[in-house]
Amino acid sequence: MPELPADFAILLLGTNDAVGYNEPEPVRAGVYGRSLAEVTQNLLSAGAGKVILIAPPHVPHVPKPNWRGAEQRLRNYGRQVRRICSANPRVVCGPDLFDLLDEREHIQSQKFQTNRYRHQAGANKH
Repeated sequence: MPELPADFAILLLGTNDAVGYNEPEPVRAGVYGRSLAEVTQNLLSAGAGKVILIAPPHVPHVPKPNWRGAEQRLRNYGRQVRRICSANPRVVCGPDLFDLLDEREHIQSQKFQTNRYRHQAGANKH
C-alpha cells in the first residue's frame, strides 16, 4: 500500500492477470473488475483523494496456452476500468493503453517509450 494520504494514486493492473502469469489460468474480466474496484475503494478509504485507473496494454503474442484469448480479456478489462470510473466521481480513467498503443507497431517492436510522437498520437486519438 502506498503512503497515504495523497492527492491521487495511479493503478495500472491486469496484464499478468490476462495471461494467467504464475496462476493456473487467466483471471476472468468480472473477477478482475471486482478486485480492481476493491483495491480502488481501499485506496480511497485510506486517504487517496482520487484514483486514476489505466487500462492495461496489449501483450506480445507468445505461444503459451494461457495467453490464448488474452487480447479479448484485455479489452474486457478495459470495459471494467471504464465501469469503475463511471461509478465514482473520485475515480478517473487515465489513458486506455490498449487503444493508445498499437500491438504490432508498439508492443511487438518494443517501440512504446514515452516521447513527443506518442503524446501527439494519444492527443489525436481523443
